[in-house]
Amino acid sequence: MLSDDATTPVAVTYTAFTQSGGTPTRSVTVFGPVATVLAYACVADVSGGPWTFTATSSTPGALGCVLGFGGRIVARDSAYNEGLLTPETVDCTGNPGR
Repeated sequence: MLSDDATTPVAVTYTAFTQSGGTPTRSVTVFGPVATVLAYACVADVSGGPWTFTATSSTPGALGCVLGFGGRIVARDSAYNEGLLTPETVDCTGNPGR
């Protein structure tokens, strides 16, 4: 997740992976300008569904995300909201097998 300042809270939602093959969705609030979430699929069976990765900021400015796997960019998104006090959401949900 990339934002344009270090003081604005950004809500990040992502897919986590469990040793039993579960894929729960987790949420965390982070501060930029750069935040990284690392996850690893412990069981090969979980690789078929979409992996959630979104970020939401409630202040104006720039916001972006990148979902990478194995050295490749799987999904990317960015938004810029100058002056409007509406939430910005970027969605990098994807799967490297699709």
